[in-house]
Amino acid sequence: MKMNSAKIQILILDDEKMWQTTTQKMCIDVLNSIIPNGKDIQKISPKFFIASTLEEAKEILMDNQIHLFLLDKDLGKKESCEKINGVDYISEFKSIQPLCQIIMLTADISVKDVTRAMRSGAFDYLFKSHETEHQQTRIEVIQRSFEHYAEQLTKAKMTAPLKHGLYSNYIFISPAMQRLENKLVAFSESPRPVLLLGPTGLGKGAVARRINELRRIEQKQTHREFVQINIAATEKNLVESILFGTEPGAFTDASKHTKPGLFDVARDGDIFLDEIGDASLDLQLKLLKVIEEKEYYRVGGNKSIKTNARFIFATNRDLGSLIIEGKFREDFYMRISVFEETLPSLTDRKEDIPSIIQGFLDAACSASKKKRICVDDFPDDLINYFLRDEIPGNIRGIENDIERLVAHIPYDEFFNPQLKFWKRALGHGLQSSTRKPSILNIEQLMNAKTNFLDKNFPGLWELNQILERRVLEEVHAKGLSLDQAAKVLKVSPNTVLSRKKQYISSKEQIL
Repeated sequence: MKMNSAKIQILILDDEKMWQTTTQKMCIDVLNSIIPNGKDIQKISPKFFIASTLEEAKEILMDNQIHLFLLDKDLGKKESCEKINGVDYISEFKSIQPLCQIIMLTADISVKDVTRAMRSGAFDYLFKSHETEHQQTRIEVIQRSFEHYAEQLTKAKMTAPLKHGLYSNYIFISPAMQRLENKLVAFSESPRPVLLLGPTGLGKGAVARRINELRRIEQKQTHREFVQINIAATEKNLVESILFGTEPGAFTDASKHTKPGLFDVARDGDIFLDEIGDASLDLQLKLLKVIEEKEYYRVGGNKSIKTNARFIFATNRDLGSLIIEGKFREDFYMRISVFEETLPSLTDRKEDIPSIIQGFLDAACSASKKKRICVDDFPDDLINYFLRDEIPGNIRGIENDIERLVAHIPYDEFFNPQLKFWKRALGHGLQSSTRKPSILNIEQLMNAKTNFLDKNFPGLWELNQILERRVLEEVHAKGLSLDQAAKVLKVSPNTVLSRKKQYISSKEQIL
């Protein structure tokens, strides 16, 4: 068992304080027996969470990664004098943290309750007793529970090895990601669209691949196609031909043969449309018809083609605001948001970060043919750097830092990485582990070595929109007329009027 006691978190739910204390002492005695160097258990002790009520236990499970949950079967009585049976709540507890190992504690054996507890997801059961004759049984049960946790954890760490990097890092160790995993399992039972929301770099592509994998398992398929397109990174005049395919002569320079599109490839699989918030209104309407009618037409074609593809959409934009501004169809939103889920931030899932880092380390070391670096060897200031509250670029930012670290970290004469020089390797010479965003003036922007056409750059269109909005806000604040605003923007008054419609919000009108 590779579980260090310093990392073990145990929850005890019992309505009697005497048994809370007794159960905690029992756990420490057992851990002394099964963890190496058990004599040092007081120096490196497990963390205990004590709950007296079901509500307290649920709150603890929601906010903390729990490895072992010792649940008393008899939890007192309700106001109606009806007995509270802990077995009735095992399924709910497991839905909050699937990896958590639940051991039921009972003072009196009941075959019916034990059977029901195991079927609900409990790992095993133990007698509540002060007698030492049960100690060996306790040791064996708790040790096996940790081993089972470790096995499940290994399976949870990497579930989508289709691509190195961001898309392979779907990890659900944290309670927040375990709850997301539960929802994805539920989504897999339906062919209806899924909408993933959240800032760039949180791994929406990895979650989409996980949905594809769970749907494959649910449908008992040996293989299930997964295709994707980034709407924002694809030339607008090419998006439709890539999605729908083309017929000969559909447009100038079109192929002389029928060219299949992504819908053809994903006919019985999943199609992931990233950055759907950037789709044109015309494309939204065409996609709406495909979702509703389960058929599509190739560009230049007049024959309908059936499809069973499952749609997965993602965006980092506020679709509600886009609907108000007239840039996103409300009927389309209603269709694509049957299952809508906002991804948890890295701040809410810090338990996952070490495993995410290790995945990137393995990929970077393999690609550069360098000796494997283990995240467990990171010095405290380096791991704290990755565990800070705000990481620019989120998971993608971690990936970039790890690639720089592997490329530039020095090695000693025995080829061991000198991780104490991590700041120099990352190239920013930080005096602290906090990264501050830089602000460019016009001259710096002109001289910056930036690829403005790169798919990861926000884009000139978005930049222009931001600048126009700022100018219009200042024009409005100064009470300038439309003619004066037109001179500032160097456009016609009619153009300013048309811009007016684009900047209507739910609270006020800019001009």
